Amino acid sequence: MRTTSATLALALTVTALMFTAGCGRATPVLTLKNASDIGNGQMSIMYFIRDIDETNADLLVTYSDDGVTWKEATAGSGGDGTVGLATTQKGTIHTFIWDYSADIGPGLKEYVRLWLLPVDTEGDDRGKGAITNPLRFGAPIMYVANFDDGTVSVINTENFGGNSSVLSSIRIGDGPYRMLYVPLKKKLYVANLNGNSVSVIDTKTNMLRTTITVGNEPCALAMSPAQGRVFVVNRGDNTITGIETEPDVTFVTVPVGNSPSGIAVGKHNPINYAHEIFVTNYNDSTVEIITVDPNGVLHPGPTPLPVGLNPQGIAVSPNGVYLWVVCTGDNEVQIYETANLHTGGSTTIQVDQEPRDIVFPRSGRYAYVNNFGSGTVVKMDAKTFQTVGFFGANSAPASIAISTAGDRIYVSNYNDKMVTGIDPDTGATAGTVTVGSSPIGLVILPGAVDQ
Repeated sequence: MRTTSATLALALTVTALMFTAGCGRATPVLTLKNASDIGNGQMSIMYFIRDIDETNADLLVTYSDDGVTWKEATAGSGGDGTVGLATTQKGTIHTFIWDYSADIGPGLKEYVRLWLLPVDTEGDDRGKGAITNPLRFGAPIMYVANFDDGTVSVINTENFGGNSSVLSSIRIGDGPYRMLYVPLKKKLYVANLNGNSVSVIDTKTNMLRTTITVGNEPCALAMSPAQGRVFVVNRGDNTITGIETEPDVTFVTVPVGNSPSGIAVGKHNPINYAHEIFVTNYNDSTVEIITVDPNGVLHPGPTPLPVGLNPQGIAVSPNGVYLWVVCTGDNEVQIYETANLHTGGSTTIQVDQEPRDIVFPRSGRYAYVNNFGSGTVVKMDAKTFQTVGFFGANSAPASIAISTAGDRIYVSNYNDKMVTGIDPDTGATAGTVTVGSSPIGLVILPGAVDQ
């Protein structure tokens, strides 16, 4: 493994000098877009390279876990590699996959930085690179909303099981119900059903940051593609509220159907971020379809989509092709093509009693539904639309979450004050952790997070 010694300040200075080198030739400029954990000890770093001459560039990638020594980063599987990367004057987007498990190993590592430096392949001139914000590596952290306690439990999922897994408890609003993590903002948004509010937690400090007043009985949340907005479903007054994530203020309220319960955001246009929002209307047995235009204005559709009885959970498949709707009253899941919602018909999968939510691993290969009434989780093949497993999940699984790597499912057991881990391959119980009273919402932060 090649190493170089440089302080962080020196690295930034050298990067700037490299941009001006090259005997009058233009050199490539790299701009970071985002970094995210993709499971299995790998991180995806998305970036742009622009070059006036539009010549190809190679990429040098190093990392530092002490701010002094920089070492060559190990490339993971996938991504665009590091050789012969295309550039344009406006910028070409690329992805580098970092196998951080090979470089930094297990255990907690904080303030790790990654340095990406482009090199002009024709003149071998080094361009202007970029260094990531500090990254934290360690066991994924889980947050659990305890409805009757007005708290959120913080759990270390490494060696999941027993009271030692609980790191802390955060007191927030009245009746915390569902939660949403916004990675770019490092914030956890908690819908307080009884408090008609949303609490905002700083996940870097696990401290309550602010509380936002919304509609009556907020019960579900979703995030805009650019992560600049959060949409909140208000079950009690048949609306959704939009929240700007900076500076955490509401900006719009839109009417929907009767007793809205779930929300999902569809795939977006990568150029202008136009997208759709889907809201399940429990008492109407419909799905509201709202279009968000490039200016961020919400336009409710003229006709809701009729679905099965009492829809609650809803999700768009990771590839954006299918809309999955959990119909609690029919004990089934209905699947629609997003391109033909009103004309394409649907496929139905029978599940178990009182299904609530649905989750996918990143691969999108399977889908999992928690069944509150029967105390089970149903595993479905997302290609064949067939059930392939029924797993025991202890009493009253109120919500479900899946790890970033897809190797563990978790359910909150409403009646038992605990969270149960499940092996998604075998269905075997993989530990339980005692939390607060009446746990519902679950959110898992990835093992690697941008600080």
